[in-house]
Amino acid sequence: MKSLENKINSLLTSKYSLLFIAVILCITAFIIYSNSFQCAFVFDDYRSIVLNNSLKDNSIFTQFNIQRYVALVTFALNYKINGLNVTGYHIINLLIHFANGLLVYILIKTLLRLHVHSLPDTSMHVIPLIVALLFLVHPVQTQAVTYIVQREASLATLFVLASILLYISYRVTAAKHYHLFTLSLLFCLLAYKTKENTASLPFVIFLIEIIFFPQKANLKKKLLLVAPYVLLIIVIPLSLINVNTSAGDLFEDLNVVLQETETIDRSVYFFTQQRVIMTYIKLLLFPSHQAFDYYFPLSFSLFEIKTFLSFLFIVALIIFSLAGLKKFPLVSFGILWFFIFLTVESSFFPIRDVIWEHRMYLPSIGFIFIITCLLSKLKWKLFIPLSLVIIIALGTATYSRNKVWKDELTLFKDSTAKYPQKARNHFSLGSAYMRKKMYKEAIRTLQHAIELDPTIVGARVNLSICYWETRQIEKARIELLIVLQQRPAYPLASYKLASIYMSRGDIDKAFDILIKAKKFSPSHARVNALLADIYCQQDDLGQAFYLFKEAETAGLASADSYYNFAVCLLKKGKIAESRVYLLKSAELNPGDAVINYAIALGYEQERNFAQAVHYYRLFLKKSSTQTPQTIDAQQRLRRLEIYK
Repeated sequence: MKSLENKINSLLTSKYSLLFIAVILCITAFIIYSNSFQCAFVFDDYRSIVLNNSLKDNSIFTQFNIQRYVALVTFALNYKINGLNVTGYHIINLLIHFANGLLVYILIKTLLRLHVHSLPDTSMHVIPLIVALLFLVHPVQTQAVTYIVQREASLATLFVLASILLYISYRVTAAKHYHLFTLSLLFCLLAYKTKENTASLPFVIFLIEIIFFPQKANLKKKLLLVAPYVLLIIVIPLSLINVNTSAGDLFEDLNVVLQETETIDRSVYFFTQQRVIMTYIKLLLFPSHQAFDYYFPLSFSLFEIKTFLSFLFIVALIIFSLAGLKKFPLVSFGILWFFIFLTVESSFFPIRDVIWEHRMYLPSIGFIFIITCLLSKLKWKLFIPLSLVIIIALGTATYSRNKVWKDELTLFKDSTAKYPQKARNHFSLGSAYMRKKMYKEAIRTLQHAIELDPTIVGARVNLSICYWETRQIEKARIELLIVLQQRPAYPLASYKLASIYMSRGDIDKAFDILIKAKKFSPSHARVNALLADIYCQQDDLGQAFYLFKEAETAGLASADSYYNFAVCLLKKGKIAESRVYLLKSAELNPGDAVINYAIALGYEQERNFAQAVHYYRLFLKKSSTQTPQTIDAQQRLRRLEIYK
């Protein structure tokens, strides 16, 4: 055993030790996430990436004062390189995760050197390596790595770790290298502009001062060193509120920012988080029954038995860590790291969803450090094999968990099976069925979501779409009427309902619905596009073009909207203008054959027979079934005496 220890020691203490560690971490990360590169966009990926027009038109780069700006810029860069090919996004996420593992190794090694002078060289390298490996392979990290949009969590962690390491480097240098302090502040700023939970960073830096630099400066100087990190926190609320308002309104806006949802009271959120934190600890110790979307009932009193016991346990841990700062500094540091970095998302600031696995990503470093420190108390011949067994077991669990992330169906089937009480799981699964055009399954699943929660309006909207696609138009209309009763300011529902009335020829009813919707959402792209279609039919082309331009400015990405407006213009004799919108529709939906039919009609009206023939033939080539349009196209080709 001694010879093995000597071999490991020689590897870890050589001048290539960091490269050796990096290779180990890189290979490990790649193996356990090798089956994640084709995992599809899911859930908030659509809102933040797939449907986010600011990424596609590059306007995101100049929107400095928005929430999570840095993460969104990385998505925009991904889009410029990869479009919507998920592989590129997953590669970047994995590289960030690997980089975090390497930074965790460097950080733990640095902290051990600062505080523990009696550890053997081998332990000084092995303990940080095991912490880094456990962090890399733990299955709770899959949500921050495989779930593309939660690059926000992993990237924010990277900036936090870099900021802390640069701060420590500044503090340990004999000559003050202020560029290190400046760089630390820069990474701190990047962290704040990536995810709001990093607002806890100054408190961890102060904790490092207290534990690892107790003799270096008095309390006043320590507070002055931390002060710039605290002052920079202002960028977080400024990214969420309108700064062009009065001072009174700013304070009102700030209160709203500190309470993401009004449906959960601050005290109720705090009580619930006691149980949530215990769930996080359980998942870190025994990662079983993981799910994308947990069903987690609220706690309405601190004195509910599970809530109170959780509260007592958490308070006991915090008291132990504070009391043991001198006697058990490393364990105390790990405990306090865990709780400090949970503070923003697990305290008095209500967030709509009380629990998410990705919220453990940054705090878990402290927890894993504690576990590794405790394991290291074992004899070497037990510590190393046991650590390897745990790493392999967790890595296997992570690889298996990534299979669940394959696509929306696999993810939400898993989540629904584990937490069938949660309406949103059924809503998400039903929506996934809908996108796969599995309308029968979608209708059944969405109906169950509504049974569990009649107020889940998104499920009703998607149910109406399924009814529309299966020609159950009256059922679709009824669902949309219920949606607008529950939430009048729901422009998508208004658009869908107006479309139904237009299909029935009731233009006046459709117009009234759209005008009301426009009052709530003046710039909604589809509402404006459908209004433009109505004005076109009423021969008010000036208003029609104006509204359609508004729709385009708002990021209209509906092939149907472009097509319908183009057909109306074609009927009004605006052939050249019509063609512009038809080509745009074809660009958005290249597989739609009927667009070519409309383009051909325009060219025929202009007597450009060569182009007309080209598009008629293209239409017939793409058409797989006989329709009135295909019959008409064949007849027109015969009349042009070119059809063969």
